Amino acid sequence: MTLIEANTLGKRIRYYRLLRGLVTADLARRVGLQRPGLCQIELGINIPDAARVQAIALELHISAGDLYPAGWIPRMRKIPQRLKRQSEPQLQA
Repeated sequence: MTLIEANTLGKRIRYYRLLRGLVTADLARRVGLQRPGLCQIELGINIPDAARVQAIALELHISAGDLYPAGWIPRMRKIPQRLKRQSEPQLQA
C-alpha cells in the first residue's frame, strides 16, 4: 500500500504504523486502546475523535494532519459549558 492508496484515516494510520515497524498491539497499548479497538479504527468501522488521532500521530512521530485525507474535517468534542464560560472574554460596562 502506498500513501496515495491510503485515502481513509484508518488506512493512513495503518500505513504509518507499518512504516514505523509497529504491530497493532504495540500502537494500541501506547495510545490507551485495546488491539481490537485500533483494528476497528484501521478498518474504518470506528472513527476516533481528534484527541485520539493526535495521540496516535504523536506515537507515529507525525502530525495529526498527515493522517487526515484531503478535505477531511476532524470530529471535535463539544466544549463543556463550564470551560466555555471561563474562556469567553468578560465585557466591561
